[in-house]
Amino acid sequence: MIMGIIFIGILGLLIRRNIIMKLLSLDIMGTGVVSYFVYISSETGTV
Repeated sequence: MIMGIIFIGILGLLIRRNIIMKLLSLDIMGTGVVSYFVYISSETGTV
């Protein structure tokens, strides 16, 4: 699920030509990366 969000962000960066849509895709990708970090830290118990 989280990797899917990151992939959607990367796909949006590659496909979209509009700069606003590229910024939105970059934000979606950033949200996926932060979610991945939270998931990893919750699994290992480190913060």
